[in-house]
Amino acid sequence: MKQVRVLSLLLTLLLVFSGTAKAYESLTKTVVIYDKGNYVVAKTTKDTFAELFEKENYTLNENDRVSVKLSDTINDNDRVYIYRAFPVHVSIDGEKSVYDVSFETVNGLVNFIKTEKKCDFVVSDVKLSDPLKEGMEITLKSLEKKDNVVKTEIPFETIKVETEDLAEGVKEVSQKGVKGVLETTSKQIFVQGNLVSEDVVNETVLSEPVDEIIKVGTGKSIKTKKGDFKVSHEFAMVATAYTAKSSARTASGTLAKVGVVAVDPKVIPLGTKLYIDGYGHAVAGDTGSAIKGNKIDLFFNSHNEAINFGVKSLKVYVLK
Repeated sequence: MKQVRVLSLLLTLLLVFSGTAKAYESLTKTVVIYDKGNYVVAKTTKDTFAELFEKENYTLNENDRVSVKLSDTINDNDRVYIYRAFPVHVSIDGEKSVYDVSFETVNGLVNFIKTEKKCDFVVSDVKLSDPLKEGMEITLKSLEKKDNVVKTEIPFETIKVETEDLAEGVKEVSQKGVKGVLETTSKQIFVQGNLVSEDVVNETVLSEPVDEIIKVGTGKSIKTKKGDFKVSHEFAMVATAYTAKSSARTASGTLAKVGVVAVDPKVIPLGTKLYIDGYGHAVAGDTGSAIKGNKIDLFFNSHNEAINFGVKSLKVYVLK
């Protein structure tokens, strides 16, 4: 009977141990840990990677990276990669620094430095896709993009208009010219503070230029004792002289007097104001049967004055 009890106890212990082993085995998870090119297969019942690393004595330095979060829950057959930090020499605009990093490529490190410096960079000696290696030297040059807005003047045109309203050679500004304004927007790229490219992206005319108009006189003028007078026409005429009684009337109905001259109305209309060299101001107020074409008859107060004048070639100016 005693032997039966012992055997029964042994069987019971075996069953308990076997059940416990199966329960333990069901809680155990397999994790493959890659570290510095080596890997370890770990069997664990821990819940998180932080607990696993502590149990397996994995020490992480400040700049080391892990492919999972340490707080993540472990699943069976998980793979974990530990990227150990190593020194990389970086020159930024000539200033040299050493970065302890665990990035796989140059691009990872450059993006990190961009965030740190709040600046964009140009990589001059390696490719962004190149793998990072311990002791590697990388040269970065600061890259800055700017919108440049410049306002420039648009010159106005000068237009000259001939007019007989002004004496010949006289100029008068009838409309003052105004310069326009052009706004130009360009994209500028600076590398290490030096402008390397600039492209115009937009041009806007803020104000159109206004043409300047200058009147240029073509009309003739003469100086007289009564002042300057504008001339519309100029004739070279044969001048004769005549006199008449003070009560005599001219063809225009006015009294004959000094300053009233006889003309051919087909050449100079009656009532036209004239200036005659050597005679003075006059009015075309009379006609004569002998006064045809470029002939003119000048009134004098006396017969002697008329005889003394004789016949002359004179300039006759039609005044405006």
